[in-house]
Amino acid sequence: MIQNSSEKLAGREEPSLRQVVPPALELNDNATDLTNAVPLLETANQLLTRNKLIVHHPKAGVNPLVDAAAYLFSIIGKLKQIKSYRHLNKLHKELVAEINHFQDEAKSHSYSSEYILVSRYALCATLDDIINNTSWGAQGQWENYSLLTAFNQESAQQERFFIILERLIKDPALYIDLMEFMYICLSLGFKGSYRATEFSSHQLEQIANALYKRIRAHHGDFSKALSPFPPIKASAAPKSEPQKKPQTGFIMLTTASIILALFIGLSYLLNTISDQSYQELMRIGKSIFYDTQEHL
Repeated sequence: MIQNSSEKLAGREEPSLRQVVPPALELNDNATDLTNAVPLLETANQLLTRNKLIVHHPKAGVNPLVDAAAYLFSIIGKLKQIKSYRHLNKLHKELVAEINHFQDEAKSHSYSSEYILVSRYALCATLDDIINNTSWGAQGQWENYSLLTAFNQESAQQERFFIILERLIKDPALYIDLMEFMYICLSLGFKGSYRATEFSSHQLEQIANALYKRIRAHHGDFSKALSPFPPIKASAAPKSEPQKKPQTGFIMLTTASIILALFIGLSYLLNTISDQSYQELMRIGKSIFYDTQEHL
């Protein structure tokens, strides 16, 4: 798997982060193709939903699909920080293994094959896009290791990300998990064809903001409370009886006494210092006088 530091990535042979890699899905399995999966997204009754035993409350926050890809999302952040890396073949194998692990995790949460196919596509497209725009993956160096190609999807299909997203937002009740998943991909840096110019970046920002608003509208005002359950109101504390305010005259008298004591103390201190200084000056003066007399 991906090593934890750029130093390890730079050349040391380290054991995989996961010692046991789950059985990989067949990479040449053409039973379900992304091209066929996109039209399926328009037909709600052909997709998921989840097993009734798995309940995901619409205000509960991050969904199981995102949780299954959490490790890969963390890898994306690390890849963006690496300044140089030469072991592209090793990186490719580790990413393929992690994506297969993600698919197994998603299956365990009873997601349909179409749901998994689209989320896998989004992961591959994001990883390819990020790596292709690093200093060590640019200029065609990553083309031979494209994850989209590894999973029987042409690298040119990277641009279908936004076509799929446009269809998902038409039915957030059914596709909210995929919408959140693809929003995270955008947040981590997927740009696709919108990477070209500053104007394109502005357009991409508008797309991401619109997607965020759709997600927030579906969840409700989730920023106030992450839990789907109403907060338990704390029992009102018994009101304490108001304390009687001290009399103003007493406060003034106390303050005046303190000020007077400070004044007397400071006066005594200054007088003592002055007396000591005067005596010291007299002693020095007498010494100078006697020394002068001796020299005469």
